Amino acid sequence: TKAFAKDSTKTEYLSEIGAIYHKQSKWKEAQAALWPRVFKYRDGIFYDYIRLGRAYFFDTLYQQAKSTYDSMAARFPASYVPYLQLANVLIRIDGNPQTGFAKEAFEKFVTLAPEKDKPKLKKDLILAYQYLGNYYFNNPEKEKGKEQYQKAREQFKSIIELDPENEKAAKFLELIK
Repeated sequence: TKAFAKDSTKTEYLSEIGAIYHKQSKWKEAQAALWPRVFKYRDGIFYDYIRLGRAYFFDTLYQQAKSTYDSMAARFPASYVPYLQLANVLIRIDGNPQTGFAKEAFEKFVTLAPEKDKPKLKKDLILAYQYLGNYYFNNPEKEKGKEQYQKAREQFKSIIELDPENEKAAKFLELIK
């Protein structure tokens, strides 16, 4: 922090400071270091957004985490990462799939996740498909019932493709034959 105080044009120091605090799980200090880089100077790098969002998330400041990941998605629209992180924050704010609060973020994540990364994203993709499947299965729009069930079926089939032994997905598929 002394180096940045001497030369405030070196905003990369804030990234380094924030990364150190983040690694030490000092969430408030990480927030204080990274917030200016991301929101004041607007020259934050990809990992600054991730670290700042996670510092807010682990500090249970979900609205600030949401704002950070919204900004990250605007700055890096081709990346699946901000949408995955945003979806995780949104389900902390409102975990009920019927409201669809995290639906758009999960849909973007699923769409943008590269095929080559799917094995390492298996757990996250299953969570996304499960959320989306539950949303479509329980959606209150009765006039679109058959269409909604078809969308739910697609989500649960995607889970089975990733995890053939997934009992929950198999049960849902039985329910909506």
